[in-house]
Amino acid sequence: MYKIHECDFLPAGGISIVFSDSIIDSDKAIWSLLIEREATEEELEDNHYLENVGDTIWQTVLEIYNCPFCGQTLSSERAKNAAGNFAHIDSSGWDSKRL
Repeated sequence: MYKIHECDFLPAGGISIVFSDSIIDSDKAIWSLLIEREATEEELEDNHYLENVGDTIWQTVLEIYNCPFCGQTLSSERAKNAAGNFAHIDSSGWDSKRL
């Protein structure tokens, strides 16, 4: 399952709010704030592992329950002490690394 939160206050470029079970290692789908950096023409010249403008260089994903931009409640199923699960994925090299 994959959904995107449509928010009028969401900053342009590189930030999205998604509902998925595949971004953070989870056995259930969760809402996550996804921040990613995409390659520019200059970065392609500096890094021979990147192939195209727009390739993802890195992503940081944080589990959330409310939209931090508009305040809308996204999930009412809060697991005690589970908020704040996160992952950082570096895709700037030959293979992606989860840090």
